Amino acid sequence: MATNAQGLNSLATIIKRLEAATSRLEDIALAQNSATNVKQALDAPPDHPPPAPRAPAPPSAPAPPAPPVEDSQSVKAFDELVITGKLEPFLKVAGEIGGPVKEQSDIVGNLFQNLRGLIQCAAASAKPSDATFMSMLGPLQSQITAVNSVKDKYRKERELGNHFSTLSEGVPAVGWVTVVGDLFVHKLGYAS
Repeated sequence: MATNAQGLNSLATIIKRLEAATSRLEDIALAQNSATNVKQALDAPPDHPPPAPRAPAPPSAPAPPAPPVEDSQSVKAFDELVITGKLEPFLKVAGEIGGPVKEQSDIVGNLFQNLRGLIQCAAASAKPSDATFMSMLGPLQSQITAVNSVKDKYRKERELGNHFSTLSEGVPAVGWVTVVGDLFVHKLGYAS
C-alpha cells in the first residue's frame, strides 16, 4: 500500500515539475516573439505599417492560461533610466532640428530599442551559445555602422559635424552587453 502511495506522490511531483517547465517555456516563447515583433517593427521602412504578429501554433492539448509576461527589473530600469529618461527627450529635440540630425538620431533610437529587446530576451532565457549570441548582436552592429555612415556622409557639415562625431563615437558603448562580468570584476581587483 505504501508503495502505491509513494508512486502516486512521485507521479504528482513529476506532473507539477512538467507543468512548471511548460509554463517557463511558454514565457520564453512569448518574450522571444515580442522581441521579434519589436525588431520587425523597428526594421520596417516608415512607409509600411508594422507587420501583424505571428499567430501562435495551435496547442495539441488545452493548456492552462499563461500568466501575463511582465518585464523584468532590468528592463524596467532600462526603460526608466535610458529610454524614457534620456533617449526620448533626445529624439524629440533631434526631431525638431530635423534633416541629417534626425536621420542619425532615429538610427540611435532604433539601436537602443534593439538593445532593450536584447536585455528583455536575456532576462527571460538562459545564456545562448556564442554563435547564437553573435547573431543576436547583428542588428546592433549594423545600426552602429549606420550611425558611422551618417557621420561620414555629412562630415563636411560645419555646424553639425561635432554632433555627428559625438554620436558616432558614443554608440559603441552599447557593446557593454558583450562584457563578461566576472572578468571585469577580476581585472578591477588588480587596479588598486
